[in-house]
Amino acid sequence: MSNITSRATLVKALDGKAVTRTHHGVLTLDDWDSWLEQAIAQLEEAGVPYEVKEDGLEYDSVRYVMKPKVHKVTHGAITFTSQGHRFADTQGQVSRADWKVADITYTPTGFILQGSRPGHTIEYTLTPDA
Repeated sequence: MSNITSRATLVKALDGKAVTRTHHGVLTLDDWDSWLEQAIAQLEEAGVPYEVKEDGLEYDSVRYVMKPKVHKVTHGAITFTSQGHRFADTQGQVSRADWKVADITYTPTGFILQGSRPGHTIEYTLTPDA
């Protein structure tokens, strides 16, 4: 595959193909159990009341951390739209993203999007042998 350097080469190289999506710089479902264990230890040490719920952690009666819904690494297929892209994982879950060219960093095998939170990026790479 040739280097991806523009939206045109990105679409040509990846549209409809199998890709790997990787989240960086954000809490994911894969990190949740260890993060929760550390958070509970810190809350107990500080004497802060907390309650673990099915969808997150409530503490100090008013603060809440939602349990993440995405895995750090997911495999699926990507299709492009005029505004962004759609990603369908191997379990059939579909997510979509609208983006501006300024949000994209091209890589030799895919692209990286800036996430909605500072430091959060989402990397898409062509799955080898796909």
